[in-house]
Amino acid sequence: MDVQERLSLETVASDSLIASEHVLRYELAASLCAGKKVLDLGCGTGYGSAILARSAREVVGVDIDEAAIGAARDAFSAVSNVEFAAVDALHALDRGIGGSVDVIVCFEVLEHLAQLDAVVSRLATRAETGTALIFSVPNSRTFEEDNPYHVTDFDYYAFQKLLAAFPEPRIALFQFHAEGSVIVESPDELPRDQIQAEMRLAEHGEPEYANHFLGLVGWDREAVEAARARLRFSVAPTYNRYIRAIELSNRRLWRENARLAARHIGSARSGAASMQATIKELREEVAELQERLAQLRSDLARRQEELQQVQGERDRALALLATPRHRAVETLRKRLAQHGWLLRLVRALWGLVRPPRID
Repeated sequence: MDVQERLSLETVASDSLIASEHVLRYELAASLCAGKKVLDLGCGTGYGSAILARSAREVVGVDIDEAAIGAARDAFSAVSNVEFAAVDALHALDRGIGGSVDVIVCFEVLEHLAQLDAVVSRLATRAETGTALIFSVPNSRTFEEDNPYHVTDFDYYAFQKLLAAFPEPRIALFQFHAEGSVIVESPDELPRDQIQAEMRLAEHGEPEYANHFLGLVGWDREAVEAARARLRFSVAPTYNRYIRAIELSNRRLWRENARLAARHIGSARSGAASMQATIKELREEVAELQERLAQLRSDLARRQEELQQVQGERDRALALLATPRHRAVETLRKRLAQHGWLLRLVRALWGLVRPPRID
C-alpha cells in the first residue's frame, strides 16, 4: 500500500494537488494569525510554520518526528521568528511548549493520535481560556484506500461531533478538490500569477463529500470571511502536474531501490558472516574429531601390542605343555589323583624334606 502521509519539502514545492491543498490551509491560517504568537501542533517538515511566520509575530512548530524537525530546522534556519521542537502533541500541550500563545494550529494531526480524547480536552481547555484554534481532519469517506497511519476516521458526522467538543464560537469550513480547464492559443498565454475565474462544484457539492473538514474556534466570522476572500485558487496545467508527479515518483523509486539494495547487501554480508562463523565452528569440530581419532588409534596400537604379548605367552605355554617332561608330570599327577591317600602321603613327606624357608 503506497500512502503518502508526511509531505516532504520537495513535494510541497511541486505543482501537485496534494501540495496545493496543504499550502492553502496554512495560507488561510496565516491570514488570520497576523501579529499573533502561534503554536503549530504537528508541524512536520516545517513548511506550514514558515508560511505562518510570514505574518505571525512568532511561531513555534512541534512534531513527534525528530527527523522531520531536523529537516525543518535545516530548511528554515534563516526564518528568525520560527523555532521547532521535537515533542508529541499531548506533551506539548501539557508542558506549555511555546509559552502563552494566541493561536494553536493543528492541521491533519488529530486522526493520527491514539490519545485523541486527551488532546481534544487540552485544546478545549485552551480555547476556554482565550486561545483561538484552527484544525483540520481528512474526510475518510473520500479516501480511495485505507490509510494505515490513521487511528481515527472522520466523516462529516464524526467531524461535527468533534467540533461540538469545543466552546463557542465555532465555525466549520469545508475544503474541496477542484480542477478546471482553460483554452489558449499558445502556452505563453498561460497566466503566471493569477486568473479571474468562476468555480462550480460538479456532482457532489454537499459537505459530506468535502475532502477535508476545518474547525475554527474562538474566531470572529467576519474575520474568517475576510481571510477566505484573500485566498487564491492555485492550479497548474494538468500535464505539468503529471510530469512533476512522474519525476517525484522516479525519485522515490530511486530512493526505495537504494534502500532495498542496501538492505539486501546488508543481508548478504550478514549471511556471509554467519556462514563464516559456521565454517569456523565446523573446522573446530573437525579438529576435535581428528584429535579424538588420533587418540583412538594410539589406544588401538597399545591394545594390539598387549594382545601380541598375551599371544606370545599363550604360545610358550602351549609349547611347554607339548614337552615329554610335562607329559610325565601330568601322568604322575593323574595316577596320584586316583589314590588320594598316596597323594596325601607324598605331600606330607615333601613337607618333611623341604628345606626351611629363610625370610
